[in-house]
Amino acid sequence: MSIHVVPTLKLPSKSWIAVVSIFQITALSVTIFRVYHRFKTSRMWWDDYVVVVVFMLDALGFVNIWYGYSHHCESHPKSLRPS
Repeated sequence: MSIHVVPTLKLPSKSWIAVVSIFQITALSVTIFRVYHRFKTSRMWWDDYVVVVVFMLDALGFVNIWYGYSHHCESHPKSLRPS
């Protein structure tokens, strides 16, 4: 006999979301400072433009994570209510 375990996707607790958000906001802030500094000192190069593209994708991903987390938290308790 073999037991098949089906993995379930669980959202992290609020504390993990907070910790990840702090690191994410720090990374985004440092990236803004770096690009601003390189632009003001006229030292923009191809890698800085790549950083801008990655920054935009990362910011969209960050918003998507928070939207998905808040949407899941709002709809999840409703689905657990008995009919």
